[in-house]
Parts: sequence; structure tokens; C-alpha cells
Amino acid sequence: MSWFQVGVAHEKLGRVPESIDAYKHALALDPDYALAMLNLGGVYWNSGDQEQALLIWRRTVEQFPDHKLAARLRSEFPVPL
Repeated sequence: MSWFQVGVAHEKLGRVPESIDAYKHALALDPDYALAMLNLGGVYWNSGDQEQALLIWRRTVEQFPDHKLAARLRSEFPVPL
């Protein structure tokens, strides 16, 4: 969970590469950390890399179909997630 918090902190400071690295580190330790995966997609999206964001979110929706944020992603994006 600490790497997740580091990712959030870097994200808030606008440090995109550091945020991405921290979220990836959190996911390396716990591949089932849905919120880290969702936030990682968000960092990519907000930094302009929509393609990478959609890849991550698609994988997240497949892995965690019942997560409340998965339902939100499915409803907000016209492409199939």
C-alpha cells in the first residue's frame, strides 16, 4: 500500500513518470490491487496517453468486473472496456 500512496503523491505533484513507476511497483507486489491499476490508467489518461490508459482499464475491467469503478468505466467510455 505504501507504493500506492507514493503514486498518489507523485500524481498530485504532477510527477507523471514517478507516479507511473510507483503504481507499477505497487502492482508488482500485488497484481490484484484494483485501485492501483485504475489510478495507473488515470495517470496515463491525464498525461495524454489514452491508448495505454484504455489498455490498462480494459484489463482492469476484465480482472475486476464487479468493482464499482469498473462499472463507471464501462458507462463513461464509448469503446468496449
